[in-house]
Amino acid sequence: MRIAARRQPFAQIALLIAVGIITGSIGVIDPTLIGAEYLIGALTIVVLTSVMVVVSSTRSGSKGPVGSLWFALIPLADMVACALIRASVIDHLSAAGVLVIFPLAWLSFAFPWPLIVAGVVGTGFVTAYPLIRDGSGVESPSDLARVLTLPVTVSLFAVATAWVGRDLARRQRRGDDEAAQAEAARQSSTEATLTIEAVVETSPHPLAIFDLDGRAVLANSAALAVGARAGRPDLDLRGGPVELYDARGQRGVPLGLVAIEQVLSGDAVEPRRIFVGSPGSQIVIDVVVRPVHGADGELRAIVMVGHDVTELVQAVEVRDSFLDDVGHELKTPLTAILGHAGLLEGSTDATAAAQAAIIRRAAERQMGIVNQLIAAGRATVVNASGDRTAAADVVRLACRDGAKAAEQKHIDFAVVLDVEKHPEGDVVVFSARDLSTLVEAIVANAVQFTPAGGTIVVGLRRAGKAVVLEVSDSGVGMNENEREHAFDRFYRAPSSRSEAVPGLGLGLSVARALAEANGATIALESAPGRGTLVTVRMQAV
Repeated sequence: MRIAARRQPFAQIALLIAVGIITGSIGVIDPTLIGAEYLIGALTIVVLTSVMVVVSSTRSGSKGPVGSLWFALIPLADMVACALIRASVIDHLSAAGVLVIFPLAWLSFAFPWPLIVAGVVGTGFVTAYPLIRDGSGVESPSDLARVLTLPVTVSLFAVATAWVGRDLARRQRRGDDEAAQAEAARQSSTEATLTIEAVVETSPHPLAIFDLDGRAVLANSAALAVGARAGRPDLDLRGGPVELYDARGQRGVPLGLVAIEQVLSGDAVEPRRIFVGSPGSQIVIDVVVRPVHGADGELRAIVMVGHDVTELVQAVEVRDSFLDDVGHELKTPLTAILGHAGLLEGSTDATAAAQAAIIRRAAERQMGIVNQLIAAGRATVVNASGDRTAAADVVRLACRDGAKAAEQKHIDFAVVLDVEKHPEGDVVVFSARDLSTLVEAIVANAVQFTPAGGTIVVGLRRAGKAVVLEVSDSGVGMNENEREHAFDRFYRAPSSRSEAVPGLGLGLSVARALAEANGATIALESAPGRGTLVTVRMQAV
């Protein structure tokens, strides 16, 4: 009602225009018909229109439904004026009877039902006025028809107009509510975006969100700094990286759209380490890529989170260099001890020979530990050479020491080189030195944790475009917690410490480092009391 009432000057003006048209028509037909009664009705409409225009321009009475009800006085007064005009000219211009439509439409559209009923009654007054004025009254059916036909007809018009008006009002209220909800949602979205941006920016780690085309839609300053160092200040993943390297120092890390395609295909993207910047001033970042799904489950974006591990990597390099240096310093005197112990074992003095054997065994044990230290120091700094290696020969030679150790512990040891029978051969992309160290580390670990009477099998087979090394044992096995830490450097299971099993916890960690450095994968399966299976999958040539 409030909005409709504000529009009523137009309805009133339309009525004034209609009166002007009828007045002009009467002036042409018979000017003598414009008498006092006609002039009173016309001037009343002119005055009411002026009042309505002034009131509406000052917005008076438009502050609520109750306050705007007094507007009904204007269309009701219009009906009286229409009755005067109609009574004056109805016999010569029947169109004057339709003037009552304008105030009735106003009442029907903008006011409650009681006022609409009052308007219909007013329409009856318009048709009955000539009879009341002449004092003849309603004396015949024809008089009754003349009085009731217009009120009945316009009452239907009033009902239709009222329903249309209320339907429009409902639609407008609904539109206003939807607009308000949309505005509230927009404000909420803006606030959520600002909050997300603030949270993202507070993270010291590089964090960026990309659309499915590889463009960054949100990134914090840490991510932008990484992009600038890599030669991509806009973080656009489309196009090759400028200064981006993998752990092997190879350019062109498939981290951008390739990672997105992996997410799109449903593959989990594991954390990966990349080196950003030109050599000599690089930073090291561990990157994780994850999908962002909408409420409907559809993939909307990709989020990349990085963790700067430059200091950690540098600390590891310092530690590993120290291990390598210390290992070589210890290896020199141990080599001398082993050499002299070997000479003394050939002595004719049985006591001296026995003591030399004890010295040799202790030195060999220490030499094994030193070799592990050297391998641990070398494994994390080694770069893939891309060498091609005949795997079977390397594995056969690398198993000799393990076979001897197994024999001394009364463990059955077997090497099964099925790959030698394969027509595609056994050549792999793997450094021969690294492969030998890897096999020695895994076999030594198997021998340590397999009791007497157990079995160790080293297998090498072809599997499509890969050559697979498998080392299985029937040893003590590992529980879930031990499996999770099996490849951690210097990790030793509680049972190995309680049972005084020798070792530094470096074997499997060295194996994994060497495997990853040469582009291979390593996996472990184990269960308590059921032994362990270590699988290394290498790229075949």
